[in-house]
This record gives sequence, C-alpha cells and structure tokens, in this order.
Amino acid sequence: MMAKTKPFASRTDRLQAMNAALDRDLSRLSQQAGSSQSALLTEMVQYHLGLRKSGDRPGKRLRANLALLTCEAFGRRYAEALWAAVAVELVHNFSLVFDDVQDHDELRRGRPSVWKVWGIGQAINAGAALEALVTRAVVDLLPARYADRTRPALALLSETMLGLCRGQVLDLQFEQRVDVGVEEAWAMRRSRKPVGSATTSAWRSR
Repeated sequence: MMAKTKPFASRTDRLQAMNAALDRDLSRLSQQAGSSQSALLTEMVQYHLGLRKSGDRPGKRLRANLALLTCEAFGRRYAEALWAAVAVELVHNFSLVFDDVQDHDELRRGRPSVWKVWGIGQAINAGAALEALVTRAVVDLLPARYADRTRPALALLSETMLGLCRGQVLDLQFEQRVDVGVEEAWAMRRSRKPVGSATTSAWRSR
C-alpha cells in the first residue's frame, strides 16, 4: 500500500515543496559535472541553474513543475516523476546557455549570462555538461521499478533535444532572410516541440 503524503496547506506550499525537491536533485547531479581538476564546470552549471548561493534566481521551473503536476493528474505522487522533471529542466537549461551564446544575450534571469561571465568557449562546455546530465538524470533518478522506461524515456528526450536544435538552426537562418513566410515560421515552431510535452508523453506511456 502506498504511503499517504502529508497534505499541503495551499498550492503555493505544494509548488515550494516541488521546487525544493527539484533543487535537491539538480544540486546533486550538478556536483557530478566537474572533477577536482575541473571544478569550474560545476561552478558554471550551478551558476546557470541558480544553485550557487542563497538569493540566486533559478528560473520559474515551469516545465519541471508541469511534469510533476502531470504525474499527480494521473493519480500518482509527484515524487515518482522527479527523474523526468529534472531531465526536462536540464534540457530547457542547456538550450538557454547555447541560445544566449548564439543571440549574444548578456543577461539571463536578471544577471550576466554564462558566456558573459566565463567567455563563449567555457559557456559551450557548460551547455554541453548540462546536456550530458539529461541522460544522467534518467539513469540515476529513475526508480528501479520503472527500469523498463529507460530506453523510451531517453529516446523521447533525444528527439526533443534534436527538435530544439533543428528549430534553432532555422531560427538563425531566418535571421539572415527577409522573405520568411508564415508556413516556414510555423514549421520552425513545430520543430521546437515544447520540452514539457516530453514528460507528459512519458507518463501517458506508463
């Protein structure tokens, strides 16, 4: 019999509990990014995720919260979907690091973006590390009783990430053109499938 969870006093309490759980797993995973010789990699990853110090702005965690709320909508405890929510959050964040580099955005969440602090080369390393942690999140956090979901989950996340890359290629190409039509613009939008939909699909396949 599944243990009952402590009821939340409000929706705000629920979201705060979810975000605290997300941050714990994100912090633990981010520690694996660097080594004793490459501690800078961990520092950059944690900086971007808003995990370096109190007062950092980690972002809204909207996609990750959507994953956890979807799990609850299917009648399960949100903790059972933390692996998926963390993976989705990492996908979103690695894309932001690369997007900031490509668009030369100097600010992210009200503070200097990763490339602005450490340079473009190191920002690429940070983005690649965040991307690698997506797989680590599934492998390390997926409960053993759901081991049969590992392959479909990784396949779904990989396709989602490829969709983001395809969309970004088109986005950059369109910046050099003045004749982009509505159909082309919608095709670009469709290729960048919402990251949150990956988690919804994962839970519907259970």
